[in-house]
Amino acid sequence: MKNVTIFLILIISISFLFGFQQKSEGVLLQDANPKEVIENPDYKKDDFKFKTGMKFIFSYQTSESVKPSKEIRDFLDNLARWMVLNPNYELNVTGHSDEVGTPEKIQERSEKRANEIKIYLVGKSGISPKKIITSGHGSRKPITKVYTEEGIAKNRGVEIEIVDLDLK
Repeated sequence: MKNVTIFLILIISISFLFGFQQKSEGVLLQDANPKEVIENPDYKKDDFKFKTGMKFIFSYQTSESVKPSKEIRDFLDNLARWMVLNPNYELNVTGHSDEVGTPEKIQERSEKRANEIKIYLVGKSGISPKKIITSGHGSRKPITKVYTEEGIAKNRGVEIEIVDLDLK
């Protein structure tokens, strides 16, 4: 058991080193179970499996970016199709921001990022807005507390979590 734990910690550490260090806008899928980190999935495939507890983390290229990039929209298109076919789920969308600007601007930007995801999904698929819960954490709850260029870029992001309504 001890060897398995050490192996999992090593795998997760390697995933953080290589999977999170994207300077451009990107997508990282992270299962809520820390044993499973999925890097660079082929989410455009029809057989991509979404499931309860999966967490999707998107980063934005600049502090001012709030609209989803083409890469993020491609992912959201697939997620929207899945949501239509699986009505017993909802999404928690949480916006984050780096520390560029006043506290009010930082909070506003994080809320806008989450709301832009919601607007896109509702407009694209007709998903009920009630099934997409948004919030903004500004820079109060960073995705990472690593304050390198890569860490700051990660905090310019949005998290989307799939929630099973039957388990709520």
